[in-house]
Amino acid sequence: MSSHNFYELLGAARDATKAEIDRAFAERVKEFGGFDEVPESVQTAYITLKSATVREFYDWFLGQAESGTPIECDDEEKEQIDGYCRRWGYELVS
Repeated sequence: MSSHNFYELLGAARDATKAEIDRAFAERVKEFGGFDEVPESVQTAYITLKSATVREFYDWFLGQAESGTPIECDDEEKEQIDGYCRRWGYELVS
């Protein structure tokens, strides 16, 4: 993944409302000339940020990644976090 986070990819503020996230994605669709032309990274950003539950986890995860804070978890949590990392373009380092 590039150094951009999902908010930057969409062109939305971190405190954006769901409606603002929707509008930002709609603008990106227009910029790229249609939904089928939107890069997968932008689509992933939108899918992540439009869900309150996933967005909450992403915000926590992003804060941990930006601060360099290690994430302590059990094996089940590690598997779940690793799945998100793969989808979001990060690598979980043990």
